[in-house]
Amino acid sequence: MATTIAAMDLIAKALEQKIRAIQANSKEEQDENVNEIEDSLASMLSELRKIKPEMYPLFIRRQGDFLSQAEDTASKICIRSKDTSNLNFVYSGNIINVVGRVFYGVPKFIDFGKAPHVLITPYNNDNEEESAIQKMIEFVLWCMMSMPRGKVRINIVNLQWSDKANFLNQNLPDDLCHVYLEEEETLQFIGEMYNRIKSFLKYGKVLSDQFPVELIILLDYPKGYGQLTESLKSIIERGGQAGIHFIVLDDLRCLLGDIKEGEHKPYDILSQKDRYFQNLPTQNTGPQRKCWDSGISVYFINDGNGKEKIQEIFFDYLKGISVQKENGKAILHNANTKTEEISMSSSLGDLSVSVGKKEDGVPIDFMLDTVSHVHAFVLGQSGSGKSVFLHSVLIELIKKYRPSDLCLYLLDFKLGGVEFNRYRDIKHVKALLVDNSDIQITLEILRDLSIQMRERGKMLREAGVSNIQEYNQKYPNLHLPQILFVADECHELFNMQGRGSRMVKQEIQSIITKIAKEGRSQGVHLLLATQTLAGAEISNEILNNITDHYLLKCSIADSEKMVRDSSRITANQQVGQVFYHHTESQYQFLSTYMPKEQLDKTIQDVISKTSDLSSNGQFYFSGAQIFNMDASVIESVSSKQGNNPVAILGRGISLNQEPLEIALKRDFSENILLFGIDEDHQVTRTTIAALLSLIISYKQKGIDAQIKVIDCGNDDDADYLNILDNLEDKGLCQVIARRERALELRKLAESIANENAIPTILVIIGQERFRELKLNLEIKDATESEEQSSSNDGMVNVFAGLNFSSSLSGNGKQIDVSNFEKAMRYILENGPEQGVHTILQIDKPSKLLFQEFVSSKVVFSMFKHIVMLRSEEKTAMTLGLSDDIRLEDLSSEPERLRAYYYSEEDDSYQLFSPYILPTENELNNILKQL
Repeated sequence: MATTIAAMDLIAKALEQKIRAIQANSKEEQDENVNEIEDSLASMLSELRKIKPEMYPLFIRRQGDFLSQAEDTASKICIRSKDTSNLNFVYSGNIINVVGRVFYGVPKFIDFGKAPHVLITPYNNDNEEESAIQKMIEFVLWCMMSMPRGKVRINIVNLQWSDKANFLNQNLPDDLCHVYLEEEETLQFIGEMYNRIKSFLKYGKVLSDQFPVELIILLDYPKGYGQLTESLKSIIERGGQAGIHFIVLDDLRCLLGDIKEGEHKPYDILSQKDRYFQNLPTQNTGPQRKCWDSGISVYFINDGNGKEKIQEIFFDYLKGISVQKENGKAILHNANTKTEEISMSSSLGDLSVSVGKKEDGVPIDFMLDTVSHVHAFVLGQSGSGKSVFLHSVLIELIKKYRPSDLCLYLLDFKLGGVEFNRYRDIKHVKALLVDNSDIQITLEILRDLSIQMRERGKMLREAGVSNIQEYNQKYPNLHLPQILFVADECHELFNMQGRGSRMVKQEIQSIITKIAKEGRSQGVHLLLATQTLAGAEISNEILNNITDHYLLKCSIADSEKMVRDSSRITANQQVGQVFYHHTESQYQFLSTYMPKEQLDKTIQDVISKTSDLSSNGQFYFSGAQIFNMDASVIESVSSKQGNNPVAILGRGISLNQEPLEIALKRDFSENILLFGIDEDHQVTRTTIAALLSLIISYKQKGIDAQIKVIDCGNDDDADYLNILDNLEDKGLCQVIARRERALELRKLAESIANENAIPTILVIIGQERFRELKLNLEIKDATESEEQSSSNDGMVNVFAGLNFSSSLSGNGKQIDVSNFEKAMRYILENGPEQGVHTILQIDKPSKLLFQEFVSSKVVFSMFKHIVMLRSEEKTAMTLGLSDDIRLEDLSSEPERLRAYYYSEEDDSYQLFSPYILPTENELNNILKQL
């Protein structure tokens, strides 16, 4: 390579000397001499390009010659790159020289042996930024085309969520390009690179050659990188020797971080840029006259059709479509793609699909049965082809088997669910999780699977058979499908130190262990996959029941943990190579590769093929989960027997997503307490759902009831106020004015005491801002003077004209409601038995009725139903609830709102998503049906 570069430099110098030596008496003579020089140069570069096409891609003299020459040269580069063993000199575009008025391009290169990292020329305005982005994309593509497919992997750190790398991310396959959007996942990736450097220092270059070159692109540096720079320091200083290289887009408009006096100044990775970085100018070309090629570039070439063709060839190669020679001409060929028809076969108790071939062409099948191929594990580091292999398995399964023969539970713990999201509309899929923000969702999916196993076990016992195959043979009309539970990045299932309660994780592991031990006979199989076993506490009970191991390139420690003495094979595998291990056999094979376009087309073909078949009923969770109050609420209320009103607050986090219903009986403490941080009215939203559903409930049951609301909110622009106004205008509720609160509470307490209360729901929104209750104002007799009836907050004559004393007599017993606290306590403790129920919303349960000390006993003496949204840490513990309830981990985002419902009577918990506030039209549509 160095010799080739030296030859190019000599050619450039010779060209300059020849041009300077021209002596012409006219322009025509000048042009003739220049053309002769160009012809000579073209001949030399043509020969040079045959040997090293990647070093000087094109020589353009006439625009019309560009397309054919570009296509042929691009194909040659694809073929040549397969034989390259390291990332050394990389073409970086041309520098335009001018001699007289003749322009010519001289190719330039980045020498990674000189400095390990690249700094795109810093920019401080939008035009320079655009040039930097284009140069970054161009250079990254050339790096990838300098080595065999899979030997260069792109890692884009995009902490500002910009679109600067969209072109790469959208066109490169998933196994070659990964985007990091969050600091946490970036730190995890940097940790992996740190371990790679340690392995290099321990084992030497031989080990590092087994892994792909990692290109780490830092977008928008240094904005947002303050916390990461210390972690990057070791990678910057030592990464080059382990095949880790940075490409930095340096935005001069950004600062590393505001440093306060006395604070430690973050390490700036560019502080030693002269030592570790090479500068890559953004401008390749000069004026376009008599100019030799500006390079095969994504953006810098002139012919639009040529640009598209080069992109197509390069990206097809990077997607696994090889470039081969036929009759001396380069052609595209995908040897791994299968094109057989979708067969929709039937299965009694086993699954078998082709997923690759051995070197001798012998096809390899992925198998699951009730005898010796029960559960499978796929292990492969990022870029090894693990995801491609998983897709191969799933695509072939859904092509071959009907939904009635195969039921899939798919869990994708990779950020964004990028791998499994494409299977959303497949009828085979019963559960699809593409977001791991809520571990309770994972548990609910596994609980459903556990129920399936329990029911299957009962069916097998009653049928007198030992496994699903015998059952399907005996009862063909009651055919049971094979169930396959697939979890990508399954280490998240077994990370006991991560987010979420340990008890939930223990239950998850318990169910997976049960599947591993008992799934064989019931036709329930595990297919687990991950990049690494680091941090995963997978029990031996699970590992010992894995029968089929598919190991791609992975760390030595992971390989040995999975299959003893396997690292000698797996460490040297190329992308897509799989080492298969079973107690009866072991071998290597190359997995089938299907380009994204064909994969998506096959999925659409399956959807079309199964359009007339029954679905397994899909539960889909992508993180954002919104439920509206609609006609289904009326249906739920109507289906309930008896006269007890029913509050419906949302839908449960489970596969059937059933409504969360709270029936309010005429019994002790049948009230609802809702609490949580209400910054954006999340708790109020849930309170309004309870209020509205209770109105519907009373109407549907034909019960005359009164709904009274004490709104203590202080946000005049809150959305829920429109709902209250609408309901009040229609006579469905009464919003009690401040001056009337004492009278209403007094009257309500009196009706309870006299046992003649009509059914009532008292709703208190924002109890902490219930000023009269907070000050515990007296409820005075009307005979007292005007001065005595003045309240501490300036209210005068509030109770003028009322004729009642500070105590009431009801059914022969004297009751004391002389102040707001006593009145509220009496209503809460005695109202439910008379059909008067209270829904009380509060920020913290410790502030209930503004008591100095609120114990769990006090709370449960007044509230049998507790609804808990996101709260401060240890809030649940103050109520004596389970340690498993971690309210601080609940999401408070509008589209991911979560809440727990606790029933004191059953001592049970249920996670649910509260309904969102209905719009005016939605509310009117509901009310019209009453």
